[in-house]
Amino acid sequence: MTSGVSRRDLLTTAGLVCGAGMVGTFPLPAAAAVPARSKDKPFGLSLNTSTIRGQELGIVREVEIAAAAGYDAIEPWMGTLDAYVKQGGSLKDLGKRIGDLGLSVESAIGFAQWIVDDESARKSGLEQAKRDMETLISIGGRRIAAPPVGAHDKPGPDLPTAAVRYRTLLEIGAKNGHRPRSRSVGVFEDAQPPQ
Repeated sequence: MTSGVSRRDLLTTAGLVCGAGMVGTFPLPAAAAVPARSKDKPFGLSLNTSTIRGQELGIVREVEIAAAAGYDAIEPWMGTLDAYVKQGGSLKDLGKRIGDLGLSVESAIGFAQWIVDDESARKSGLEQAKRDMETLISIGGRRIAAPPVGAHDKPGPDLPTAAVRYRTLLEIGAKNGHRPRSRSVGVFEDAQPPQ
């Protein structure tokens, strides 16, 4: 009896799952320096705001809750940040508020379609990813999740194609001479796209 899953399918799926957990790092503004950790607290805790997203509190209140609960950082959703800006909020003011409360923005959740097969949709997705990165930089953000949106619910590109598309995403984060890094639960530290 066979399972119907080929080795190629397994490797493709594994690559996409790993890619979903990776995040690209982009340059931090000088004002968003991350405080050093003490020896008794070698790592910080970050609130993934999806856990309170259903309450529709808005990013300002989410930041306040994270600080009051003792978190060191937040991981906002791009849609929440976009809604804040559409309502007249200032990203500069939000970044200052986050810093004043002793928090950092370690990552964010965006859903740009950077990996899809449709060339027009992929181009639009990469533009969205670029805008998302610029938004995060404005509030001191450091990384953005890169889930394979659009290729997660149907057969996606083969692994080499997915890798090329991920590299393109990393290159967007590497503009202005900065080196991208990928992280997946501490793995791939300081990895660079192939030259």
